[in-house]
Amino acid sequence: MVLGAAAVTAIFSAALGPFVSILSVLGFALWRAHYRGKIRAAYGIVGGWLEDLSLHVFCSPCAVAQEAREANAHGRPAKEFCTGEDLVPLTSDPTATGDLSFLASLRQVSRCSSLLLFASLLLFLLVLFHSSPGSGLVLTLAILQPLIVLYLVYWRGHRRAASLDTVVKLFAVGFFFTSQVAGMTEPVIEILLMAVAGAAGVLPTLDPETATEEDVQAWVHKNMGLVLLMCFSLAFFVAALVEELYKYLILRYCTLGGPMRNPQTILIYLISGALGFACAENIMYAFSGGTSLGPSPLGGSSSNKLSMFVDEISVLTLRALMPVHVICAALQAIQWVKSVAEDIPMSTFGLLFPAIFLHGSFDFILMAAGALVFGEHWDEKKGAAASLVIALGITVVSLLVTYRMWCAQQERLSADWLPVRDTESTERAAGQGTGGGEGGGGEWVSARVGDPLVQQQDRRSGAAVNPSSPATMLASSQIPSSFHGNRRDEGLLSSTQALEQGGGPEIV
Repeated sequence: MVLGAAAVTAIFSAALGPFVSILSVLGFALWRAHYRGKIRAAYGIVGGWLEDLSLHVFCSPCAVAQEAREANAHGRPAKEFCTGEDLVPLTSDPTATGDLSFLASLRQVSRCSSLLLFASLLLFLLVLFHSSPGSGLVLTLAILQPLIVLYLVYWRGHRRAASLDTVVKLFAVGFFFTSQVAGMTEPVIEILLMAVAGAAGVLPTLDPETATEEDVQAWVHKNMGLVLLMCFSLAFFVAALVEELYKYLILRYCTLGGPMRNPQTILIYLISGALGFACAENIMYAFSGGTSLGPSPLGGSSSNKLSMFVDEISVLTLRALMPVHVICAALQAIQWVKSVAEDIPMSTFGLLFPAIFLHGSFDFILMAAGALVFGEHWDEKKGAAASLVIALGITVVSLLVTYRMWCAQQERLSADWLPVRDTESTERAAGQGTGGGEGGGGEWVSARVGDPLVQQQDRRSGAAVNPSSPATMLASSQIPSSFHGNRRDEGLLSSTQALEQGGGPEIV
């Protein structure tokens, strides 16, 4: 969150000049160092003012993470380090606000989320004011596309599965934190791959100053197998692995208001972070070629500017038609729910593999098509059309397969967790244990109560074995040790407390 505010400050002041930009960033760092000093004084954390300043100047994400680790190590309750608010009251039951209007829900978000929304809107309006009409339109579409998807998937589809406050924060983490860290990691891996290729003696020996396009084309044609291998490495080990891992880490290491056992909640959380990342990617890809329909530093002609504008709109249209990040987030959610609700042992790689495979395959096809068109002297229009058709086909097939996987998983969960619909069923459930609802917040009763395996897992989880207590059955969840063992929810409400205080829907 600190990085988001820092980015807003830097970009805002950049529009006014480099001198003001430096003063603004330095002033923000000084304010953050002063605030962190208060945190250290209150918690008894060892440190100094110079350390606080350097952390926030050079690595704001590191500073936020260190603050959270130190506060947690001192047994302090989870807080938002931008505002100092406790996290627990802000992660209330989403079903309590699920029927509110959007404006009413906005009034219930935390100060941190309010600041993020206000600063983002201010930044957008400022950039829009200083942009040409074409650039403003491209920027608006780049931001609007993931927001529309989030509206359809979350607000229209599963509003009661997650609080708006958490969705806003996860979207901001994906936009500000994950995109920055991925942008720093991917070039490092590319350099390592190039170093390995250079040590193997397979890099081209062409002089970049004297080599012509025909020379490069001839080398690519002669070494097409090597070029395709490099495309494979870049697609799977640079783009897919890094981006899917960091999107997973958004949910894995962000402190949330309790354990995640509702499949819809996990889906919304993962998609929120992925869409924040996709929004930053949209802006980067759309403007990577320059500024459309605006002043050109090279004095380009209006026809070139129009062509650039068309290219930018085409990029955004293709990214809207092929929402790979959203599909990969859904695949991660399916795998996550398997480990949480279906008791299927799942390593981190196993959880990420379907998303990495889809993401890598998609990127590899686009990269390989470009290499083949260039090296084999194919017709550019036909090559681009063929790669587009294949990419769209992969998107449609993966979307249908993912949807069928999700529906099949919901059917399996419905077979094991039966909805409680009337008072008599609720009274019966009081002796058997209840769980969370399916997206709509209803109550569920386990169809496997009495199963020795379930009881054994309950004893391993440390819960008091009292089958007559619904709160006890909720606390004795089937979450793997990787979720409870790390105590990511240290200082937050336990499952039992959440139920006793009217906590949100969960599948246990």
